[in-house]
Amino acid sequence: MPPTTSTAPRCTLEPVAAPAPGLRGFLAAVFIIHYGAMPWSVGPLVVAGLAVRALALGRWAELVAVAAFVALPYSPLYNALPWRRLHGLFMRHFPTSPAYASASFNVDPDHPLDLSRAASSSNTSDSRAHSGYRRPVLLAYSPHGIFCHAFSGSHGTLHPGLNAAGVKFLLANPLFHAPVFRHLVVSLGNIGSASRASMERLMAAGVHVALLPGGLEEASLTTPGAEAVFVTARLGFIKLALRHGYTIRPVYSFGEAGLFRSLLPAWLSHRLRFALARRGLPVVAPLGRWWAPFMPVAGATLHTYVGRPVHCARTAEADLTDALVRATHARYVAELLRLFDEHKHKHGCAGASLELH
Repeated sequence: MPPTTSTAPRCTLEPVAAPAPGLRGFLAAVFIIHYGAMPWSVGPLVVAGLAVRALALGRWAELVAVAAFVALPYSPLYNALPWRRLHGLFMRHFPTSPAYASASFNVDPDHPLDLSRAASSSNTSDSRAHSGYRRPVLLAYSPHGIFCHAFSGSHGTLHPGLNAAGVKFLLANPLFHAPVFRHLVVSLGNIGSASRASMERLMAAGVHVALLPGGLEEASLTTPGAEAVFVTARLGFIKLALRHGYTIRPVYSFGEAGLFRSLLPAWLSHRLRFALARRGLPVVAPLGRWWAPFMPVAGATLHTYVGRPVHCARTAEADLTDALVRATHARYVAELLRLFDEHKHKHGCAGASLELH
């Protein structure tokens, strides 16, 4: 696309609808969804099992091999491996949108998602008056769902436009470091940790970031037929956005909550789910199709909308008061609610209200 200035290449995402699936596209989506889900769901168990077996049998060479496999993605040499780059290209070649009966990624044409190269927030004056500056963007995806398909698929990490703009998608720290899954996320190259230290480093450099504010608690809320988000106590990302002068763009995906059947018993309360989720144990029991458990149920849809910008003026630590953080958080929640109410009638939710937890 043509640049808007001589110093800042423009990358503006417009509404994009998924092509008709076709058998080849559908099978490719089935493959890539399971290829991405299996490592984090069963990978750590397999690695733990192999390590325990090697210890029990005294096979030290096997134990060293398992340890080397787990440690490999942390090595500086890993990024230089040709297969690592090939793996990233391979992953991006398969869109996940054909897995749904219909899917789309939509941006309001009156509020385009401008992902031109942003300046480092630590080296930018508060006035931001100099030519070519673009305020960095924080994409806040909701709801989390079971497997966060919008965030981790063609509406997020595998979206070509978001990839081209250098958006960094941030995962919960334990998941980012999970054995086996770590190989996959490092090979993609656009995934990072949502730890505070990692976010501070990325945002100080003005990198566009995307995250799931609701986290594991929101995943535990997921119930087919209900639209719910866990945001009322999520102030940390707001503080960081203010500290580094980011623009928050709420992102809502209709259909995320209904991609899988839930096998959880009705008597299991939200309070218990939250208590376990805070300890890193998401309480979910999804079931997709019988022949492909991580595949969304037949007829599932996924339509993602990017909300209007919530600008956060860069604020010094001394001026970062609780009142300012809460007022900015209220603006974010108000835009999230507006985004939901504007589009809910298109997706069978005309009479629904977005539940805030």
